[in-house]
Amino acid sequence: MIDTLNERTSRLILKGQLFKCGNVASKNDVEKLETKIIHAIDPSIEKGKYTKKDLDNKLGYSSFVNKHCRERKYMFQIRKCNNALCCNPSRSKITLPWLPDPELDTSNIGHYKSFESVLGLDTTEKDLPSTLNDTVAHIAEQEQGCKNSVLTAQNVRGIIDCYECGKPRCIYAKNKLSLRQNRSLKSLRDKYDYSCGSVITPDGHAIQGVIFCRLQLSCISNIEFPYYSSGIGRSDLCCHCAKEGAERDKALCNSYKIVLPVCKECLESGKQTPKRQPKNK
Repeated sequence: MIDTLNERTSRLILKGQLFKCGNVASKNDVEKLETKIIHAIDPSIEKGKYTKKDLDNKLGYSSFVNKHCRERKYMFQIRKCNNALCCNPSRSKITLPWLPDPELDTSNIGHYKSFESVLGLDTTEKDLPSTLNDTVAHIAEQEQGCKNSVLTAQNVRGIIDCYECGKPRCIYAKNKLSLRQNRSLKSLRDKYDYSCGSVITPDGHAIQGVIFCRLQLSCISNIEFPYYSSGIGRSDLCCHCAKEGAERDKALCNSYKIVLPVCKECLESGKQTPKRQPKNK
């Protein structure tokens, strides 16, 4: 298969130049690199177990990510630090800053600042184009097969865990599932892995269009509000990391009708407590 792909790719031409195919790394080379990286970052990491759920409790890995990485919705960057005891000195005399996030230009409505003007600044994702696009929710509704208004606590019919982050996600249906539909759902869970933000039913499946999962989610999204209010989910599950034993902030409960539980570790890391419906004073 590799030889066939190389042969066909090498026939392609771009601007008068033929494509070139490099030699693939051997399995042995890949394993050596894998071992070297694990040893350098965190020896407690198990080979092949690289999901967020597997790595969350690895202190060496967390330290590496916090020191050397920057994660955004559409970007993941890695760079050396300036500590000679940690990283070998860069061979380049140029210090590369983090790639910036897009920022709106207040002097030119509807336009963004130039790349050069924001390079090197400490930017955020507040002006991310997709967060400003009113059609995102509409597109998600089309893909998931139902309006977001259907995705409420009273329509929660089950829970499915993301195989990447381990967070439980709600399965919705407009009507109570029949015995046959529940069997189809069980078969679906056994056959496929689910990840946050993906469509739960493949095309042509028996219960396609019957059950739904919210598409406007990712592994960094907190557990949905309907999970707690439906009565199906655990009330002590941290909404950020899905650890058991989390509690609701009592002070916030005095001011808001709905407050999600957050564990001590997530609070100490700076994560906010999701809340809704302020109480009238």
